Amino acid sequence: MKPLNKKANVPIMILVIGVVAICGFAILSFAFSYKFSSIKDSIGLEVLEKVNSDIEKFEFYKNIGKTPEQSAELIDAEYVSEKLIIEKSDGDKSIIIKYEE
Repeated sequence: MKPLNKKANVPIMILVIGVVAICGFAILSFAFSYKFSSIKDSIGLEVLEKVNSDIEKFEFYKNIGKTPEQSAELIDAEYVSEKLIIEKSDGDKSIIIKYEE
């Protein structure tokens, strides 16, 4: 069998190759931007996860009947004038979070 319309096959093929090329360039640009991003200049995700976990623990201890001061002491934080102060460090960088209720 012969193709019905040879003239239409060329533009369709160019379109398909163009779409594949654009997708490939997009994937490469994301890969390069991730590789060369300044991840070392920012606070690590692990530190922020630990802070979030500490805040959840603080709320849990408060909900089971402990005072805010006791709850802060259990998670190695400070409770000063209705603010929870959590200090975490990641190597040479540290972060201080003041959580207001």
